[in-house]
Amino acid sequence: NLCSHLTNVALQKGEETYNEMHGGKWSLANLCLFVQGRYGAVCADGLMRSIEFTIYHSLKAMENVMFNDRHCFELYGYDILIDDCLRPHLIEVNSSPSLSTTTLSDRLLKEEVLADVLSIIFPPFFPSSRAMPYWEYRLRTDLTTAVPTGFRLLHVGA
Repeated sequence: NLCSHLTNVALQKGEETYNEMHGGKWSLANLCLFVQGRYGAVCADGLMRSIEFTIYHSLKAMENVMFNDRHCFELYGYDILIDDCLRPHLIEVNSSPSLSTTTLSDRLLKEEVLADVLSIIFPPFFPSSRAMPYWEYRLRTDLTTAVPTGFRLLHVGA
């Protein structure tokens, strides 16, 4: 099925194999569970590491052209195809990906992404303006502090 490789929902919707429940989109957690169930935990862990490697190196390749301002952020969307040998292939990276939803699972997934992004921007321990100089120092020196989100720090930059 050639359309199974399409990441554009508008194109997939016309196919008879289109799944109305999830729209062909899986969260990383669901992908990991599927791979664990079919191939085992070692393969699932290897796939997740390979996806992280792909994302890290794509960001590293773009770091000199990325807009860098501590007062704003950008969200990237990754389209990754996984082949029969569990190798991820980067199809494209979308800057400012669409947050419109087509299915309930798509809506839940994007709500979780937005909640995670906002938890990073405004952590639960967000300081008062009086304490900000201290917190700016803390945040610069302690970037490995775990923030309770679905994100994992892949690299500590300059």
